[in-house]
This record gives sequence, structure tokens and C-alpha cells, in this order.
Amino acid sequence: MENLLTLSTLRLESISAKLHTALQNKDRPSVISFLASLFQNLGFPNDDVFSVLAFGEKPTVVELTDRQDVIVHIAAQIYLDAGLTLQELENTVPSQAIPYILLALITNERAVTDTTHNPFILISRYLIRTITQTNTEPNDRIIPHTNLLKTFLDESRDTTVICQLSSELGEYCFCIDEFGEARRFLGRALDAFGSSNDSLFCTVDRKRLEDLIRGCTSVIERKISLPQDALVTSMEDTNEEKISSAIQKTRPFQLFHNDPNLRVYFALLTQITEDDVDLLRSVRMDIAPQRQVTLLLTHLKTVYEKNDIHLAEKLLGHILELASTFSLDTIQLTSVAEMGQLLQLERGEKTPVVVAAVLEQVYMQLRSSQVLPRTDFMKRIFALLLRGRYEHTSVLLQDFAARLLNMLQQGAITDVEQGGMLCCLSQMVSQCFQIMDAMALGQDSTVYDDIPLLDRITKVPHLIEQLKETGYVLAAAVGDQNISTARIHFVDVLKKSGDIRLLWGVGGLVAGVVNGLLGNAKIHVGHFGAFAYITDSEATHDPRFVDILPRLKTPTPSSSHLLRPELVPNILEFLKGVYMTIRHMDPFDERVVGALGDVYFACGAVREAFCLYVMGLECSSRGFTNIPQIQWYHLPRLVQCAEQSNEYLVATVFCQLYPTLAIQRTLGLLTKALSVRPQQWIVEDKGPVEGVVSVFWDVVVLEFAIAYFKSRNESTTVDLLLRVMSRPELAPSAEATTRQAYIHYVLEPFLKALVKSCQRVLDCMLRE
Repeated sequence: MENLLTLSTLRLESISAKLHTALQNKDRPSVISFLASLFQNLGFPNDDVFSVLAFGEKPTVVELTDRQDVIVHIAAQIYLDAGLTLQELENTVPSQAIPYILLALITNERAVTDTTHNPFILISRYLIRTITQTNTEPNDRIIPHTNLLKTFLDESRDTTVICQLSSELGEYCFCIDEFGEARRFLGRALDAFGSSNDSLFCTVDRKRLEDLIRGCTSVIERKISLPQDALVTSMEDTNEEKISSAIQKTRPFQLFHNDPNLRVYFALLTQITEDDVDLLRSVRMDIAPQRQVTLLLTHLKTVYEKNDIHLAEKLLGHILELASTFSLDTIQLTSVAEMGQLLQLERGEKTPVVVAAVLEQVYMQLRSSQVLPRTDFMKRIFALLLRGRYEHTSVLLQDFAARLLNMLQQGAITDVEQGGMLCCLSQMVSQCFQIMDAMALGQDSTVYDDIPLLDRITKVPHLIEQLKETGYVLAAAVGDQNISTARIHFVDVLKKSGDIRLLWGVGGLVAGVVNGLLGNAKIHVGHFGAFAYITDSEATHDPRFVDILPRLKTPTPSSSHLLRPELVPNILEFLKGVYMTIRHMDPFDERVVGALGDVYFACGAVREAFCLYVMGLECSSRGFTNIPQIQWYHLPRLVQCAEQSNEYLVATVFCQLYPTLAIQRTLGLLTKALSVRPQQWIVEDKGPVEGVVSVFWDVVVLEFAIAYFKSRNESTTVDLLLRVMSRPELAPSAEATTRQAYIHYVLEPFLKALVKSCQRVLDCMLRE
């Protein structure tokens, strides 16, 4: 014992000639090696560092043995004499011994006066570094230490010290989710980095500084919230399915039980952009690669379903980099293969092998787990297949649906409703390839050229019969009440395909079928495109198809027995979805607005139908700047809808457009319109046709209106109407072109005001 105590007071150069030489020669590796040898086979108590070092606390530690105490003091002296850094001490001696070495420095006057070896600064640095490196939950005992470091940092003029301490404080603030403070300290470290001249004391990695600053900026600017609550879900498990399920039930960044590194990592991941993928390679790399891959795979599928393909490819590349450091488990391997194949589809790999591989992967995963794939995921696959038009895809999809149905019949799938929906959806999508093949015959023309397209289709043997069969099968499928969700998802798949011609083809075939089931509420087949003429039994009356008519007459499809009147409401709902999608893709197409008007009329929604017909008038006349362009072929339907919507003035105005005025009906509507008179139907015009003008221009209508107001002693209105009748444009001798120009002139402001009113109705309809 006495020898040990004496040994601790001797100058260290007398202990070992080798150490003495190393100190003289400033041979740091030899000094560090000697220091490490002192602690071989020397255990230390595993105390909480805060219990040993925290300011203002009475230490509650196990008393060191004499040998431990002596070695600690020797190590402290070597640390000072060799001018070692805290980082070198951490890398050399056991972590349990470091707190005692730092305490031993307090009794050394030289250490207290040495800026870089001040024991109080070293203790504070060691504590925040420990929190950062071990994810220790901080408490109030750390506050005096961080305050000391901040004060010391503010007073320091040494750029090397500023760089290292700012970096340590920045990482500490980052670790405890104080991202504003973290960014401030890290920015200060980055500013001082270029002037730092001591690579031993300052071990800051510039790239890590930059990445951490970007991480802080991402969190701050994107307002990511990182709650501190204890969380119920542990992330020790790498099972992707469990994590995915947990993510759906909780806020994404609440999954990681008091693990700030992982929480920040995931929060950045969920909001990351394509340019930020490099951030994932560097921020908080102490997260195990297995756990990173689990998180990345979960997020990769979300990114893919959002159609952010470039970001998906970069994330997959990062996953493959991580996977090179360990072995993926079966589920992870399957996910990586699946996403790789899907991204091949996105790149347009024109091979059925890829399609078959994707569907086979889904089926095998289903067989092994008996858990159905997510609907959004399958819809994305179906949309890709439609977009790519791969060979034999229709057959592959039908085979997939058949295998799925077989599993349902064997009871191998517990969620029967969801399984049935996916099965039906697969079959519906498979029918689309026949339509796309037919559409391709008219690819050098637009979808509106009905006659040329039909002429080409009817010249292909048996194609009309096949398309009719497809139309009847689809109509029966979308009308089935038991699979209403499949109908909705089918519209969404068509929308995701981005193929407006396919939408016209599917909608047309189904519309033609339903027209035969509608009774009095017939649709105007001309609104629904060429394919509606194929399946509509009454379309043959259209004189434009005289030459094609014989080729359109084919036997009734074998699936016609599946169609029943009670399916009509569901079929009409499907058509609403299809033509709403087309209108969203091409809002200026007058025919799609007319088609929607027909569908809503058939559904009994007369007010909405009326508004859609009016919007169609606007489209066909380019915002009523070319009213002669309007084709009034559905004028009777327009008048009927206006009357049933209590728009009596509008109905009267439109009645005047008939080639021959239906006097009794028009005057009945006029009586109702004049009794209400909410609209401005007669004005003093200051424009090109100066004088009194009115949306009443037919002589019979004007005479009836004059008689009506005379009977009510409204002389002012009678005088105005007489002035309208006396206009030269309405005289019997006026030229037809002059009369028409006047009518178009008064119609334009009237119809524009009507469109605004109708648009409000349609906006309310869409919100509902």
C-alpha cells in the first residue's frame, strides 16, 4: 500500500524509461499504449456518470480500491503531461474509469488553469458527449453543465475550441430535439471549421456538420413534431409488416420508444424529397442497418404509391447499399424484389416476364402469409399494366384472378370480402386490354372521330362481337351490388392509367349496354363516343352509320343474361365516376359534359343534369363567343330539365329556339316565368344594338307577354315590350342573318349569367 501511494507522488518519468522517452519525444501512440496498459485487468464500478460527475450532487458511488485510486491519479497525470484530448481518453481507457480520471484532475492546479484541460469543462463535455453517443435520457442535472459550456464558448476566442465545443453542443441539442439551438451551434462550428488548426483536439467531420444542419433545417422548416412521450411500440423488431401496421395506427414519428435518433430519422424519411436521400446516408448512422432497411422499405412503398418514381428509385438504391452489409430476411428480400420489379415496369420494360414476375410475387406472398396485399398497392400495379400495355397481360390477370378465386373457395383467405373485391377488380382490368387494342386502330385520329374508328374496327373479323361481349361483362360487373367497392376502385385504376381513350372506350361500351335498360330515360349515345354505338341496340337509327350499320349488327352476347334492370343504378354510378374523371382530364370537352348530363338525368338528378347541359353549351361555343357553333340536338331534354328545375324563364327562352314553336307549352312556361320574374329579361342596351332588348324575340311570345302585362295594368313594361317588337331585326322583312345575329347577341349575356348559377350548383355537388 505504502509503495503504491509513494508511486503516485513520484514524477512519471521515473516510472518507466519508455514512458519518459515517449513524453520527451511527444510520441503520442506510445503514451496512449502505456495508458491503456494501466487499465488491463482492472475493473471499475459501473456507476451512473451523473452520480459521479453532476454538479451540486453528493456523489453516490462505490469507493475505489487503493489500486484503482492510484491508477486513476497516474492516468490523470499522464493525460496532462502528454496533452491528450478528451476524445483520445475516451478511446483509450474503459468508460467506467473516465469519470474518476476527470475528478482526479480537479486537484491538479495545472489542469485547472489549462484552458483545454480544465476539469470542469472536460466533465461537462464528457456528460453531453455521453448523452449524444448513448441516447441517455437527459434530466435537470445536465443544465449546469450545458450552461457552463455555453458561457465558456461565448468567452473563447480559439477557433479550434469554438469548432469542437459548438459541434458537441449542436449534436447534444440535436439529440434532445432542440433543432433551432442545434442548428445555431452547428452553424457556428461550421463557420469555425476552416480556421481550426488542431486536428487532435478538433475531430469534427465537416460533412457530418453539413448533414446535421440540413437535418435540423428539414425538421424546422417542415414543422416536424417529435413528441417526447413514452411510446407503446418498440422498434427492436425488424418485421416490416408489424411496423407498417403500427405506422397506420399512430403518428409515424411516435414509434420509437424514447429514441431521438430514430425518431428524427423516421420523421425526415417520411417527408424527404429526392434531393435529400443523401441525408439518410449520414444522419444518425448509429441506427442499425437492419432497422434502417425496415423503415426504408415501409416508406418506399408509400413513395411508390404516390407515384414519386425518381425518389422511389433512389430509396431502393440506398436500401441495396445497406443490404450489402448484412443478410436480408425473407420478408425484406421479397419486398426488395417486388419493388425492383415494379420499378422495372415504371421504366417501361416491355416484357411479359416482368409482369408475370410481379403478379407471381404478389401471389406467392399471399400464399405464404394468407394476408391480402394492400388495395392501393394492387391498384398501382393494375394502372401500371394498363399504362404499359404489355403482351399477354390480359391472360396473366385472368390467371391471377382465377388463382385468387381458388384460394377464396378453399377458405385460404380469411377476408373474403376484400379477396372477392380484388378478384373482380383483376377481371375488370383484364377486359380493358381488348378495348385498348381496338382503340389502337384509330390512334392516328382523335377519340371523337367515331365513324373512321368504327369503320376500322368493323373490318377486323369478330372484333365487334368480342367488344360487345366485353361491354356486357363489364356492365354486369360494375352493376353487381355485392362488389360496389370494386366498381369504385376500377374507376380509380382507370384514372391512374392516365389513358383518356381507354376511359372513353370503357364508358362507351357500358353506356351503350345500359341504354337498352333505361326505358324512357334514354341517353344520347352521341355523347358517349364510338364504342357506345357498338353495344347500343338503338344506335343503329343514327343516319351517320348507314354504311357501317350492317357490320354493327351482330348476335347478342352470351353474357347478356347477366344484365337486369335492377343493375342500372349501380351502372349509372360507375358511369358518373368514369365521365367525371374524363371531365377532370379534359374540362373543355362538350361531349363529356353532355354524357354526364345524360347520366344524371337517368339517375333522376334533373337539376344537376340541367346544369351540366348548360355547361356543355358553354364548351361547344367557346364560352358563348361563338353561339352559332352550338348544336341544339338535345334541346327537348334541355327544356324538360329547365322546367323540372323551376327555371321557367330559361325553358321559355330555349323553346324559342325550336324550328317550330310549340305554342301551348311555351306560353304555359311563359306564364310561370312572368309570374316569378326573378331574372332580368328586358334591358335598355347601350351597346351595338342600342335600344330596348329582351331574351324574348319570337313574335307570339312577345304578343302574349304584352297582353299579360296589359291585363295587370303594367304600362311601363308594356311600352318596353312594344319597343322590342318594333326592333328592325325582328321585323318580318329582316334578313335571316340579321335576325340570328340579334338573337345571338341577346343570348350571350343571358347564358353567361346562367353558367355562373349552374357552376355554383355543380360546385356544391362535387363537394358532397
